[in-house]
Amino acid sequence: MTEAAGLHESEARFRALAELSPDGLVINRGGQFVYANAAAARIYGVASPADLIGRSPHDFNAPEHVARVEDRIVRLLAGEKLDPSELEIVRPDGARIAVEVNAGLITWDGEPAIEVLLRDASERKNVESALRESESRFRNMADHAPVMMWVTEPDGRCTYLNRAWYEFTGQTEADALGFGWLEATHPDDKQEVERAFVTANANRASFRVEYRLRRNDGTWRWAIDAAAPRFSDTGEYLGYVGSVIDIQDRREAEEIVRDSEVQMRTLLDAMPAIVWLAAPDGQLTYFNQRWYELTGQTVRQALPNGWTAVLHPEEAEFIADEWRTARAEQRVYEVESRYRLKNGEYRWYLIRAEPIRDESGEIVRWLGAGIDIHDRKLAAEHQSLLINELNHRVKNTLATVQSMAAQSARSAGSPKDAQETFMARLMALSAAHNVLTNERWTGAELLEVVERAAEAFGEAGERFNASGPAVRVAPKSALALSMALHELGTNASKYGALSTPEGQVSVTWELIPTEGRPLLRLVWREAGGPTVSPPKRKGFGSRLLERGLASELGGRVSLDFQPQGLVCVIEAPLEEAD
Repeated sequence: MTEAAGLHESEARFRALAELSPDGLVINRGGQFVYANAAAARIYGVASPADLIGRSPHDFNAPEHVARVEDRIVRLLAGEKLDPSELEIVRPDGARIAVEVNAGLITWDGEPAIEVLLRDASERKNVESALRESESRFRNMADHAPVMMWVTEPDGRCTYLNRAWYEFTGQTEADALGFGWLEATHPDDKQEVERAFVTANANRASFRVEYRLRRNDGTWRWAIDAAAPRFSDTGEYLGYVGSVIDIQDRREAEEIVRDSEVQMRTLLDAMPAIVWLAAPDGQLTYFNQRWYELTGQTVRQALPNGWTAVLHPEEAEFIADEWRTARAEQRVYEVESRYRLKNGEYRWYLIRAEPIRDESGEIVRWLGAGIDIHDRKLAAEHQSLLINELNHRVKNTLATVQSMAAQSARSAGSPKDAQETFMARLMALSAAHNVLTNERWTGAELLEVVERAAEAFGEAGERFNASGPAVRVAPKSALALSMALHELGTNASKYGALSTPEGQVSVTWELIPTEGRPLLRLVWREAGGPTVSPPKRKGFGSRLLERGLASELGGRVSLDFQPQGLVCVIEAPLEEAD
């Protein structure tokens, strides 16, 4: 192969390799481009490499770079080896781009020439600019954040702390960067904090630690320090980004809550009644000590549903249904049931629970209590026996009267003698009953009837407010109204206004003129008690009031179960006492 052919083949290989290069390549000989590849044409902003041949580099150099370029050309031609540099190229459309330039001296067609490698640096500069802008935004955001923030390198050195850190601790950058931030931690916490940080950094894992941090006024405040590791797109560990939050107020509040809870549990355990808490789904979460003392159960046995084991078998299903219904209807739960005590005895308890709601109205738990009513239940049964006995005695009395009348008629000589004998015997019987009943009403002031009814309820009776004109009623009306007021008061004590310390009962009356006897209108009104809802079924008390009392007085009785309290209106013709 001739020398010319070899040169031609070498040039062909050079051109082939140059065209494959992603970087621009130009050869400057005598101040003009004698070769350019396609990448160079793209960088200079021309259509093809041919548009560069014969052109001077100064046609594209930014004016402020021309002198520097000429100086480098002179130095290269003098044989000096230069480091890469950066300049700006002005494209034909006026656009400027940054270019990294690496140049060297070569021989082209037997003459000295300069080979120039061009690399578009605009993308790198854009990335660097974006990074600087991003870092600036991060620092601006971090410096205005309401918490302390920090950044570390992979070796654990802290390279950034935001303004909040310096304002809180009073440290300077010289004090805090690196590992100087540890000097702001409490001496008793410093070793543990350092160990936690170093261990987490070695494992490249998230960490969270609480410690005391010195504030700029010298006081120590509890803080929580938490961080997450940073990784590059390729998975390279870059260090941590973390935050520090002052939690002193929270810890003090938690301590107050803990103390309050201890006091509350101590109070509940000292109560003679059974007290319990349940979750919204009905699972019991707490019994006070009284439950365990009475039943002999342990906490493990009683919670969450083991308490049902001590229910009387006759009430177990009923209790379960009532508890389920109360939760479904989100209403007060109240039942009477027997519990088996640790000595095997069953005793009656009144169980009542109310839902506790959050600000949005959702039930968050149930609070319940159980009161021993066993003696009251026995007394009620005894009272029932006494009533039956009284009925029996009344029947016997009537039989006696009937017998007395028959005997008087049979033994008397004349009707007048029979009448005198019968009346004498009847008065004797009446005198005997007077000894038993102790007194006999001939009539009463209505105000006195109301006040005597209120006195039956002890201190709660002081929350009765009675007002109305002076009215004296007949014995029958006085007895009927007394029974009605007693029934209403009992109901209010159990379920209505008198069941709460704030509840009030007002009893007012007025006389309404009519063509015949004036109409007595008496209104019982409750307020300040629990929310009232109409009962699902009427008990004996309601029937006694609406039917029995109305019949006894010859009038009308209505019960209005308003949410704020029961209102009972009694209207009857006034039967005044003699």
